[in-house]
Amino acid sequence: MNVLETDWWLLSLPAEWQADQDEESVVVSDPDDVGELLLTTLLVDDADAIDLKQLMADADIDVNSASPCAIGDFSGFVAEPEPEDDEYVREWYVARDKLILLISYQCDADDSTMDREMIDEILSTLGVKAAA
Repeated sequence: MNVLETDWWLLSLPAEWQADQDEESVVVSDPDDVGELLLTTLLVDDADAIDLKQLMADADIDVNSASPCAIGDFSGFVAEPEPEDDEYVREWYVARDKLILLISYQCDADDSTMDREMIDEILSTLGVKAAA
């Protein structure tokens, strides 16, 4: 496993998986290019003001279909809408203190179960980076 590290969080990736990152987002892809995992980091001033369901609603995600989740050091909600245009998407809106992560996994609808267990395993390693 390789450790992917940002300024705010870290994640363990299988050796054959690739990650590209910019200031706000990280794109992780599997070795077969089946799907992509996108992680976007948001930092807020007031942790009490975080409303993950409102963020989901603002992104046109049906919050009534979202389920509570915990991944690594983060907790929030996961949504798995019906595939549209042969595209499967699974989305997590999670937070820890003042840190919000918007995470999505996207692939062809026919491949929706191919990397599911691996994505769950990868996300289970998501941790908050210790302050320097």
